[in-house]
Amino acid sequence: MSSSAPVAVASASASSNSGGFSAHESGGPLGKLMWRAHAAHHLPEQIYVLMHPAQHPIYVFLVTGLATILPLYLLGLTPQAVVLVTLVAGIQGIISHSNLDLRAGWFNYIFVGPELHRYHHSADLKEAQNYAVVLSLIDVLFGTFVYKPGRLPERIGVADAAAYPRSVEVWKIMLLPFLPWIGRRSSR
Repeated sequence: MSSSAPVAVASASASSNSGGFSAHESGGPLGKLMWRAHAAHHLPEQIYVLMHPAQHPIYVFLVTGLATILPLYLLGLTPQAVVLVTLVAGIQGIISHSNLDLRAGWFNYIFVGPELHRYHHSADLKEAQNYAVVLSLIDVLFGTFVYKPGRLPERIGVADAAAYPRSVEVWKIMLLPFLPWIGRRSSR
């Protein structure tokens, strides 16, 4: 292991976890665009494995491409390392959206899993945090960690479901980023 490997691992971790924060916490016009492009992922009212890849193409380009993969290349990671980081984040995303009753206990304070990620999809804005993709330790550090052992969120989805298209209305969802009156952060 070279001396730059720990720096590469830390950088990759920060980069791969940045997307969740940018989609939910960015302010101004870019933040609104990010949320409207990411809302598709939050519209279903049940957690299931296919939610993970359900993303708007604009969100995939901005977050996966520009905010995650590009910084990894700029930090000097090899293409193989970038693929590995993306693969780990993808597998973690599938696991965290699996809707399995996996109770991880103290492990939730380090890694994101289904028990913890349900709160990210809560329709209650006070609970809808846990933005990290792989390392929940990042949420612990930034004060966005929500964990209530043995309790599920009351409802999954967006706070004001009537303000958004249903999760099966694909063409309406594809138009969300271009409809500025939808997706104000307060109505998530």
